[in-house]
Amino acid sequence: EEKEANKAKSKIILEKEKMIQRIQSQLNEEKEAKSKIIQEKEKMTHSFQKEAQSLQVRILDMDKYMATLQEEKEQILKTRKAKETELTKEIQMLRKKNNENQNLIDNILAQKQQREEMAYSDHLKYYPPYSRAPNNYLSKQQKIQELQKKASQLKP
Repeated sequence: EEKEANKAKSKIILEKEKMIQRIQSQLNEEKEAKSKIIQEKEKMTHSFQKEAQSLQVRILDMDKYMATLQEEKEQILKTRKAKETELTKEIQMLRKKNNENQNLIDNILAQKQQREEMAYSDHLKYYPPYSRAPNNYLSKQQKIQELQKKASQLKP
């Protein structure tokens, strides 16, 4: 009976050891699986961190680029405003010169008109219209008659 009890005990011990080995192997498998999962998580975390750093660098680069573009835009606007102001002044100056030139032209035309009128007036003094033609256009007979009239007016 003792042998059988020992056999039964050793059988139970063997079964317990097998069970312990099975449980240990399951635990080892679970540990390996957990360590693989942890390694994957670490790889992914590292990958995400790298990508996040890369994105941060790109964001900083984009911010710098946007700031540069903003500065260029402001510079262009300043330059444009300055050119507009310069062109406005130039236009005003050209309008002023144009007005001065127009006044000069008007004055010259007025002087020309005045000279023409004076010249025509002078011309009429020396060369009256045909009905009032000077003596050299009259016939000798008419000259004689005019001289006689003048002479009779002079005698008392």
